[in-house]
Amino acid sequence: MSMFGYVINPVSRAVYQVPYNGDYEEIYQHIRADCFDCCRFSSKNSDGVFVDDEGLLGDMSSQSFFMIGEYPGLLAGYGFVLGVDEDGESCSPLTSIDDLNVRFFTYNQAIYGLAIERALAEK
Repeated sequence: MSMFGYVINPVSRAVYQVPYNGDYEEIYQHIRADCFDCCRFSSKNSDGVFVDDEGLLGDMSSQSFFMIGEYPGLLAGYGFVLGVDEDGESCSPLTSIDDLNVRFFTYNQAIYGLAIERALAEK
């Protein structure tokens, strides 16, 4: 079976499966970035989402955001979901595309939504 990952496109608000050849250089293309970081988003397995490491820098007003699974923070830009096998190598995600629980946010939704959420948490 061929390896695959899921692209999270916050601009079109879509998540779709793509083939993945196992070369980390391909991650840069999927997330449209020059450097990446990876965030685990599930306590059920070791799947992670790769994101632009500099996605929260620069002009945020033109950025699109998403949240995924149990990860507690906003992520900026595109995401690419992969799994990790018992040897620490990338593999196809164990989480199904339907169970990713991706939520998309515009700049205004992200900023004002978090401000409200923080205000309620401080009470």
